[in-house]
Amino acid sequence: MIYYKRLKNKFKKLTGWLSVLVLFGAIAYISSYFEKSDPSNMVIGQAYASDGDSLKIAGIRIRLLGIDAPELHQNCKDKNNITWKCGLVSHKRMASLVRGNEVTCLSDEEDRYGRLLAKCTVENVDVGGILVLEGLAVSYRGSGDYLREQNEAKKNKRGMWAGEFENPQDWRKNNPRN
Repeated sequence: MIYYKRLKNKFKKLTGWLSVLVLFGAIAYISSYFEKSDPSNMVIGQAYASDGDSLKIAGIRIRLLGIDAPELHQNCKDKNNITWKCGLVSHKRMASLVRGNEVTCLSDEEDRYGRLLAKCTVENVDVGGILVLEGLAVSYRGSGDYLREQNEAKKNKRGMWAGEFENPQDWRKNNPRN
């Protein structure tokens, strides 16, 4: 009986220390999460689409990281070789995704135009991922961020992948702004 009590006391001490270790581990994990999602790098609010891969929140210009959408005046061709306004369609889809919703954007850098480069979500859904998956944007310069979504859009001939289009980067090069 005495041996049992000693063993029970040792177990209590051990579980007490384990609880403390688990608690510290949980605190460390939560701390590292907040370090990664530093609120100073986060922009949250009502967003307005500028085009298919850019938006504004409270006057802050944001470019979606990892995607490239057709320019507003860019056209594409469908499977029947009929021209459609893919740039305008991409812009309208972006607008429909963010309109009336709280958008959360997480950024670590700016582009050469002073826009935040960010991953943006609406209700924890990645806006860039949706646009690429629907064939209304491409994975930016093969960055790999959205290659799975792009391959699925391509395979299922969604959006621009249903016919012919010029990569947005090439279109900008061939159609410089005035």
